[in-house]
Amino acid sequence: MAKQLIEDKVKEEEMMRSSVGGRQPRIKHKQPLFLNYEQEDQGEETSLQGEQEELKPTGLDNCMEVFVSAISTPAPPKMSRYVIDRLSSRNIFDSHCHIDFILDRKLRKPSLRTYSSLVDKFPAMHHAKLEGFITNYCDPSTWPVLGTAPPRMLSSAWVSEGLSVNYTVGCHPHFASQLLREGAMETLERLLVEGRGRGCVAVGECGLDCSRKNGVDLEDQVEAFKLQVNLAMKLNLPIVLHIRDAEKEGIQVLQECGLPGDWPVHRHCWNDSWESCQAWLDLFPGSVVGITGLVTYRNADQAREVVRVLPLDRLVLETDAPYFRPEYPGVLPYDNLRFAHPLQVVSVAAQIAEVKSVALEEVLSKCRENVARIYRIPVPGDRMEAVVAVDNILEDVIASVTGNIVKTKFECRELKRFSDVHGGGESKKVKTIVDHLVTKGFNSCAEPFTPGRSGHKISTEDSDGDRSVGGDSVNEVRHLLEEAVLQVEEFSLRMIGYSVPCEVRVSALQTPGAFWVQKIGPKSVDLDKLTQDMTEYYKEEVNQKLHSVTSVAPGDIIACRFSSEESFYRAKVVAFKEDSYDVTRSTVDLDFVDYGDFEEKFISEVYEIRTDFLKLKFQAIQCSMAHLKASPGPEWSAEACDQFEVLTHCAMWKVVWAKVTEYQSGGVPCVELIDTTQTGGDKNIGHELIKLGFASWLDKEDGSDQSDTATTLSRDN
Repeated sequence: MAKQLIEDKVKEEEMMRSSVGGRQPRIKHKQPLFLNYEQEDQGEETSLQGEQEELKPTGLDNCMEVFVSAISTPAPPKMSRYVIDRLSSRNIFDSHCHIDFILDRKLRKPSLRTYSSLVDKFPAMHHAKLEGFITNYCDPSTWPVLGTAPPRMLSSAWVSEGLSVNYTVGCHPHFASQLLREGAMETLERLLVEGRGRGCVAVGECGLDCSRKNGVDLEDQVEAFKLQVNLAMKLNLPIVLHIRDAEKEGIQVLQECGLPGDWPVHRHCWNDSWESCQAWLDLFPGSVVGITGLVTYRNADQAREVVRVLPLDRLVLETDAPYFRPEYPGVLPYDNLRFAHPLQVVSVAAQIAEVKSVALEEVLSKCRENVARIYRIPVPGDRMEAVVAVDNILEDVIASVTGNIVKTKFECRELKRFSDVHGGGESKKVKTIVDHLVTKGFNSCAEPFTPGRSGHKISTEDSDGDRSVGGDSVNEVRHLLEEAVLQVEEFSLRMIGYSVPCEVRVSALQTPGAFWVQKIGPKSVDLDKLTQDMTEYYKEEVNQKLHSVTSVAPGDIIACRFSSEESFYRAKVVAFKEDSYDVTRSTVDLDFVDYGDFEEKFISEVYEIRTDFLKLKFQAIQCSMAHLKASPGPEWSAEACDQFEVLTHCAMWKVVWAKVTEYQSGGVPCVELIDTTQTGGDKNIGHELIKLGFASWLDKEDGSDQSDTATTLSRDN
């Protein structure tokens, strides 16, 4: 193993040195989507007695990647080998897992401290059909830090569009004695209150455990259990229950606390008989029963019998990751990871569908509805929150210009919840988020929208100088704004409205006032897969001939290589310089829309892009450093740009945290960047530029809050 580690490190350094300008290959050494890992142990304990609460550390690093060749262009869904690729709906939802246990107990890697970094490292954990999950913080020693809701471990994922990331906080019976310490209950209550509207959805998991794995005195368990049940009723929150070999005692505690039978309860990880399950459901008709990967094990006949009889409307799917890794082939590609993860809940659903002789889609859909009922996590509508926000702002602008109120069909549940949680005061902040999409009004003669543009101004005056908006122009602008939201990756409403930071990589820069970042996590996995698919397709000479071009126009999206790299990327044509004597010598100025780089290419080096390669939003987000100006100025010096490149690890694929503070008039977000990889604490990159004499604070009249704002991320997150 040590020899392998050294060889891999040498290869990595050689690849870095051979890349252009010290740049690492953009897809991180062709990182495979489904990884193989050198394993010391072949399999894990699959006891039916409950969760594996104690993990034995191994002496070797069991997560070393084995590099494999890039995957080929994906086959049409109907030809996929795997069930998950043939699902029509995006509703895979893991109702119970422990992301913190994966990070702290299974991996124990200092560089992996968040869900987004975990997915970025292990792409097999991501799939487009995964809607979300609920992770449980049940060990008081690893509870989130007060004042950081959502927790840093989840914040990047929580602000990601399209991913429903939720968590609970409570005390597992194995740690009951910790909850009885002075101040512990006060901390728990504060965490639950702070988390309202920021991903916290329940109390738990809590309960009683009289199995041989738990050495905590039953009296202490009962006291801690009662405290949490009473707190859940006080805060009107659902409860996640862990009751193991203590059915009678657990029910007695709930009855003594006066918990109503219709209270939303998730009876986690059921592993008893159907008779006991039926008795529980009769006592607490408002509850649901969680079924884990245990149901897929060869000797789990009792679990499958419970599933066979249990009504679908009383069942939720869970992995209890990292425990109970499912053993049901054909649903997902085999990833050889040594732990369960949320995506694998689809294998649990497949086993349930087989036992109950129903369609997999029906199991997923019904269980997702049950999650919505218990945890009050609504099933997503057809519109993303960003589109809803744009439409709301558009209505306001139309009303201000025409004096008419415009009714639309867009749903506004997320923004209404946002307003309710914050008493309406923060809703004004939402309106500033899309100011860069709507500037003053409309003009039916406005130039067409170009995908990849940071912002698109719309004049309020027609050719005669009069302010007017017709029905056609309103529809045109509405379509324009929706197209902008759908084509260009942006920081989400949650990130800006709730002042939540996210993890990014700085991929390219011109100056500290103009640089580009990419989000990490599911989006970076999607981009890697897209790059691999494009490279597999365009490296074939027959496909290059099929998609060759002799001329292009500004705004066109094409496929080409970057510099001397072998991979193919998406790029937008900025300018076309035709050579009338030799068309093959015509040149194209390109903006690489997923990275922010610029380069000139011969026309023979660019190719028509397949339309399916345009489904993913352009991933490069142009940014500017918040609150800073060049010193001595007025322009940023070459030395300042070089230092900024070093501080941000530009194009080296190291993570920094970005926090949006405001938007420039052209739609470019102003961000603070924090490097958390440094020993001795977080490093505010803006502060470092000032210390080195390359930057200074903007004056207050320039609209900056100066250093007080610039330290918020380090202090809170």
